[in-house]
Amino acid sequence: MDTFLKKFGKQIKGFRELRGLTQEALAEKVDVATNTISAWENGKFFLEYPSILKLCEALEITVEDLFSFACPSNSSDASYLAQIITLVKQLSPQKQKQILNILKTFE
Repeated sequence: MDTFLKKFGKQIKGFRELRGLTQEALAEKVDVATNTISAWENGKFFLEYPSILKLCEALEITVEDLFSFACPSNSSDASYLAQIITLVKQLSPQKQKQILNILKTFE
């Protein structure tokens, strides 16, 4: 469980930084203390479901996005992948297709 909490915490931190939020700003959006955000990011304890929902709303991600860290094995790769996915999800289907075509050129 300890490894899971640490990975989960890194996921929270990655999305927070991707959004350009400080721990203080995120804490305000989620309505928790700043040290709670720090504890989550450092894998000290897990969140209750209502907090997960508030966190996802504040980070503008889905619950699935928050838990998608388990797939890639390299944590820096996971961070890049999470950032790409988050950014692409915000685009129109037409722009997503353009991104896909660009990515295919790297094959």
